[in-house]
Amino acid sequence: HSPIGVLHYEFYTDLKQVHHRLRAQTDQIQCIVGTRQSHPQAIAFGETQKPKLVDYADNVDTLAFLSQIALTV
Repeated sequence: HSPIGVLHYEFYTDLKQVHHRLRAQTDQIQCIVGTRQSHPQAIAFGETQKPKLVDYADNVDTLAFLSQIALTV
């Protein structure tokens, strides 16, 4: 059976290390949870399941994507 969830964590002594690691793995990260002080693109704790109209899954503008499909059909 597959696990319901998996949590990975690491310890850092410098916030610059965290930012470097996040930039290196940006294509594998769905969202960053924290404060704006910790990262400019961070989503506040408790807000990850409450997307706004301008929040797109995997940074893909769904409406633009659907518009492109509609033009090709």
